[in-house]
Amino acid sequence: MAVESLAGAGYTPRMDGPILKSIQFENYRCLRDVRIEFEPLTVLVGGNATGKSSVLRGACGIQRVANADRWMQQPTATVTVRRVLVGNSQNVFVATAGLPGQTQVADRGVRTQLIELDLAQLRAANTLANSTRLASNGANFANTFVSLPRRQQIELAERFCAIVPMYRDVDMLTIGSGYHTLRFQDRWNESVWYTPDQVSDGTMLVLAYLLLMYQQPQVELVAIEEPERGLHPFLLGELVQFFRAMTRGEVGPHPVQVVLATHSAGILDHIEPREVRLLSRDRQSGEVRVETIDESTQNWRAAYAAHEHSLGGIWLSGGIGGVPSR
Repeated sequence: MAVESLAGAGYTPRMDGPILKSIQFENYRCLRDVRIEFEPLTVLVGGNATGKSSVLRGACGIQRVANADRWMQQPTATVTVRRVLVGNSQNVFVATAGLPGQTQVADRGVRTQLIELDLAQLRAANTLANSTRLASNGANFANTFVSLPRRQQIELAERFCAIVPMYRDVDMLTIGSGYHTLRFQDRWNESVWYTPDQVSDGTMLVLAYLLLMYQQPQVELVAIEEPERGLHPFLLGELVQFFRAMTRGEVGPHPVQVVLATHSAGILDHIEPREVRLLSRDRQSGEVRVETIDESTQNWRAAYAAHEHSLGGIWLSGGIGGVPSR
């Protein structure tokens, strides 16, 4: 995918690095005592119930906790989530026994967005309303697209059709009684249009992910749960390239930090080793452990070469961790 700047010729992307540098978790769900550092693009990999979703929520800022969110559901456990931001400012969330918690903000907050798309919600018709930000589950998808200026709708449709070339255009379809939905124009017959229930899951997901860069106001960090779900394997590289372009400020008004949680070896094949965080549970205590890849070791270089530089292949072999415990 050739990623072009939305700001036009002469645009110089900012290269400030990640807005979120690290998080220290204490007693939050299965994150008993965990510190995790972030890159502009960070990919969380691990089996089910290894804390990936909890890390995503921490990255976006926790607002309150219930006793079920405390370590081992212990009502006396104090939950602390300390986010270190660019410039070493901090946001600290604390929930002592019997209290839902509060956030102590130092210096500045961060505009974040958690994305857990629901395909049924993405396909749902919307009652016409202005919407400048996609809901976490995608329920206002049609409204968010229609609320864009026409120029941005055209840019978004062109970018989408370059990735999914079975279509020529994307537009709105009014379906009566104040409802509308999206429609997709066939590439080979301009008189043929498809409604969301007639297109693939991947079609809906790709358009939704591309839409993220057109929201107003633009967020500074987006956390995405299982972005590979429903996508054809050949689209994964295109999607990762787009996410990386987001982090570099090559699309949209400014760089956006991206955190992904995935089970996909296909996505890992397009990720740099330094961007991976491997999550697993200690078999004795149940505590989450977070590991990174040390690219300087001879063992790593040999394994990487043996797997033909396939990070996904090494992960599936069990050679780098982040796989379900046995």
